[in-house]
Amino acid sequence: MLDYLGYIASGIILLSMLMKDMKKFRIVNTAACLLFVVYATIKGDYPIVFLNATVVLINVLFLIKSNKK
Repeated sequence: MLDYLGYIASGIILLSMLMKDMKKFRIVNTAACLLFVVYATIKGDYPIVFLNATVVLINVLFLIKSNKK
C-alpha cells in the first residue's frame, strides 16, 4: 500500500513537468513533494524527506514572491 503512495507522488511529479505555466507547475509539484515527504517519513528515508521538504519550501517562497507582483 505504501508503494502506491510513492507511485502516485512520482506520477504527480511527472505531471508537474508537463505544466507550461510556472505557477501551476509549482502548485502541482508542491503537492507531489508533500506526498513524497509523507511517503519517505513512513519509510524512514530521511534524505528524501529533506530533499522534498526543501523543494516544498522553495516552491512556496516562489509562489509567495509571484503573488506579490
